[in-house]
Amino acid sequence: MSKNTKEDIEQAIRDAVGRVTGITELDSDLNLVSKELGIAPANFLYIFDIFEKALGLPIHDILKSNNYQVMTVANLTEALYALDKGA
Repeated sequence: MSKNTKEDIEQAIRDAVGRVTGITELDSDLNLVSKELGIAPANFLYIFDIFEKALGLPIHDILKSNNYQVMTVANLTEALYALDKGA
């Protein structure tokens, strides 16, 4: 049974991005690796670490089974929710 709601997961992603980058306004469908956001690739190590700890879910499982398109708030939320449910 899932312990995290979709809202919990989305908030954890937004909080992690905000803590590391200072970006607090994120469009759910904007790719986090887009030039528009300008997030340095190394910052994703910190971002992933923060929300892995917050949610207790292994982000590497999502990254190894998806392409860059998973890197939106909406898609990461869905992927992590499915992982949390054991799907």
